[in-house]
Amino acid sequence: MANTVKAANGVEVHKTEIDEAAEDYIQETFGDDCEEDEIKLLMRKSQPFKGMLKYINNRFFKLKDGDIKYNNKNSNIDYSDIDYINKLWDIYTSLCYRYLQAPTLLNFSLFTGIAHETLTDWTNGHYRAGEDAASSAHCQSAKKWLKECESALYDSAMTGNPGAMFLLKANYGYTEAPQRIEITGSQAPAISQDEIRQIAEQATQKSARDLIGELPDE
Repeated sequence: MANTVKAANGVEVHKTEIDEAAEDYIQETFGDDCEEDEIKLLMRKSQPFKGMLKYINNRFFKLKDGDIKYNNKNSNIDYSDIDYINKLWDIYTSLCYRYLQAPTLLNFSLFTGIAHETLTDWTNGHYRAGEDAASSAHCQSAKKWLKECESALYDSAMTGNPGAMFLLKANYGYTEAPQRIEITGSQAPAISQDEIRQIAEQATQKSARDLIGELPDE
């Protein structure tokens, strides 16, 4: 990705400038003595990371006196320029991965000033009050962003992070099916982990013959 990110309306932002703003925030927040690994550990907490996004928003995207008001009072971004917004998403997610954060549309809203309700409308194909259908560039882009959010949560859940699994369940409809095993060399059906635990607990009190007798017959 080129260092220059230029909107159709002429607003130009350099990726390096955003990176510099992130560094300025970190220096102001944690001081000069923090090592990179320590900074990443501190930034894993959501509040410092959100603070950095707001810091960047105030410097580059917050609507100021003299700015052209394209969409709302919270952002100088022209929402019609989806290519520009896609480039901002790439910059935002690069910050997420650098500081060990899963990307979310809520935090992208904080980064850009684009209302979260607007991003949700784009995801649902309601760009500009429904003039564009689900095939619109805004809808396709927002769905792509949402899939990246889901993918990041999934990767985190696979490392054993229970919070990530909770978010996958709450936001993406994931479920956890009971894990089952097959009994080798037997016609008995698969039994669940709970059944195995119950049988194991009883094994200390009952003979092997009694234990086998309690396995399902079919």
